[in-house]
Amino acid sequence: MARSFENLFENAIQHAKSDDLRLRLEVIETKKSITITLEDNGQGIAPELHERVFKPFETFEAKHKSGSSGLGLSIVRRLVERMEGRISSCLPRTLGGACFAMSFKKAEHATS
Repeated sequence: MARSFENLFENAIQHAKSDDLRLRLEVIETKKSITITLEDNGQGIAPELHERVFKPFETFEAKHKSGSSGLGLSIVRRLVERMEGRISSCLPRTLGGACFAMSFKKAEHATS
């Protein structure tokens, strides 16, 4: 889980519009799941690219400009899926930049 957050934070830093980087982290817990949403105030992701950003080596600006290998978000997806979760790019709510939501089902505990 830590590596997932590290990659999401690095992505936000790389694509920040200015030195005034802002992040918003939200955790919503229900009886059956936990959803963690991370939003930034960077350049954001066009809705038509929301799924493509998770493909290996996908970058949407020149690599020399961002320093990105295009692997960070694909690694996050693989890590989240290994934990039987899902990650998606979502529309920003407050800060106007990129937004990612990770959802995990809670383990069911047997009661006796």
